[in-house]
Amino acid sequence: MNFQAGVASHLEKARRELLDLTIRNRLLNVPRKSKTAKLVEVQDELSSEVFRLLAREGKSFTFLAGNESEIDADSADYDDPNFAPLPQPGDDEADARGIAKRHSDTRLQTALTSKALQKRLLSMFYDARTAQEEMGINVLFLAMGFLRWYEDDKSETERWAPLLLVPVSLERQSAADRFKLKSLPEDIAENLSLATKLDAEFGLKLPPLPDQDDLDLETYFSSIAQSVAGMSRWEVRPNDIVLGFFSFSKLLMFRDLDAANWPDGSKIDLNATVAGLLRDGFDRVEGLIGEDEQIDPHIPPAQMVHVVDADSSQSLVIEEVRRGRHLVVQGPPGTGKSQTIANLVATAVASGKTVLFVAEKMAALDVVKRRLETIGLDAPLLELHSHKANKREVLAELKRTRDLGKPIYAAHPTDVIDNLTALRDWLNSHAELMMQKHQPSDLSAYQVVGHLVRLRDKGVSPPDFTLVTPETWTRNDKIAREGLVKELVERLPGIGRPADHPWRGVQRDAILAFDVDRLIPRIAALHDRLTGAEAARNRLAVAIGAEAPDSFEGCSHLIRLTEALAESPEMDPDSITHPNWRYRLEDIDDLLKAGVTHAELHHKFSPVLAEIAWTS
Repeated sequence: MNFQAGVASHLEKARRELLDLTIRNRLLNVPRKSKTAKLVEVQDELSSEVFRLLAREGKSFTFLAGNESEIDADSADYDDPNFAPLPQPGDDEADARGIAKRHSDTRLQTALTSKALQKRLLSMFYDARTAQEEMGINVLFLAMGFLRWYEDDKSETERWAPLLLVPVSLERQSAADRFKLKSLPEDIAENLSLATKLDAEFGLKLPPLPDQDDLDLETYFSSIAQSVAGMSRWEVRPNDIVLGFFSFSKLLMFRDLDAANWPDGSKIDLNATVAGLLRDGFDRVEGLIGEDEQIDPHIPPAQMVHVVDADSSQSLVIEEVRRGRHLVVQGPPGTGKSQTIANLVATAVASGKTVLFVAEKMAALDVVKRRLETIGLDAPLLELHSHKANKREVLAELKRTRDLGKPIYAAHPTDVIDNLTALRDWLNSHAELMMQKHQPSDLSAYQVVGHLVRLRDKGVSPPDFTLVTPETWTRNDKIAREGLVKELVERLPGIGRPADHPWRGVQRDAILAFDVDRLIPRIAALHDRLTGAEAARNRLAVAIGAEAPDSFEGCSHLIRLTEALAESPEMDPDSITHPNWRYRLEDIDDLLKAGVTHAELHHKFSPVLAEIAWTS
């Protein structure tokens, strides 16, 4: 199998997967007998007259409900409350052409009651608008002429396939107005699904649809009838008209992917990219730069034609495409894909290239279009979707763009490029300094600041102590100190507060057995001395009527207080030791006599008294 044949077979297989040739496809089987299907059957009208008034003369049509006053309660034909007899006129008055006036007016007759008709039209109106807004395509058509066909000779189930589809819209001025049916300025479509189905399964070739200006419905329907004349029970019904939803998107793709429709020299099955997608795959291509590498040395500001903001990853995508590479960009909503597309379009236009932007949703097209319009790049845009896809609109848009004249692309001034480069380099130097690791800690300012921010987010308060020369710590020093802190935290529940520990202040890391033997007598002697000092402290406190202190510093204050009292004038030091000296009359008399002298000497003891008062 040669190169072209191999790609063509894969392409044909892929094309077939786009087709839906089952009866689920409305282009092959319209459920005309369904009472719940979203369609409106038009009764007793002529396709040629409706086509003339609607498509050629551009007139709008209204809908005429059935005559509910003529419903017979006992009739089985109208047991469904949504249907009523046709509003037949009193006569068949004809115009100069011999056409009955009910066929040449702009009212489409239906068998639906007024309530059922308005309800169905309203539902179809909303569905058509939703499809227009979300997909950017019209799916509402007025189908004219139907082929009644059967899947095989034994089948008793009739199928109804439309033959001609006129794109239309439902409109109304307000909720109180009646719906009007108008033709859209789009191409009238033939039923490509039916033509493909009949060719593939029955070997029947339907005639091609003539140009709209040359189209004669009666002739076209007659030629179809001749094409299927050999099929038993098949019938062409030229005046059957149905308003409904039909979609051609995948079928149009099927036709576009046919290599026979491509010009010589640029066949789709000879395209290397298509061959890579369908059969050969693609060779691995190294990225423009490494994942951890800075992009600025590779993309000078003078080469950036960015019309909207772009970060480093988006700039890299734009540069990859600018250099002719293929790539797929993935990302959730809000990651700047539409910004990147807008920059890609601007870059390509600045390079003299043409861009085809395709999207499944119309909203995606509108987002990019609005971005380009905002910055004044709407002139190069040509809309080829939705209501903009008809020939008249395309030609008018091309004329408007041509009248603007040749666009002038002005290069960036040198001083702007120089300033931008200088600012970029300054920002890069700041980033490099933040990421530079310092020794001996092997930490960067970015890491330190990030760690402090994380602690703050966790509610950790700053410490009230200062580390000793932390800038000299190595990574191992920091780890060792963290280990000591963790060990201390683990031991605190068992040993209590270090300041209250009996061994606080001891500098020895370890003690030997003979050291213990020397310490025991000394500790015992110290214990005796402390016991004697405690007894003396208690006696002295009782003697001067003060509280016994519980520290050596307090004992020092107690001693100084006692000495001050002992040195007071005209006082008998021995009397102080008497437990009731304050209450003896002679002592009171002696105190009165010594009052004057004591007052004169008071200033001498004022600092001590102040300290005593503070202590007590």
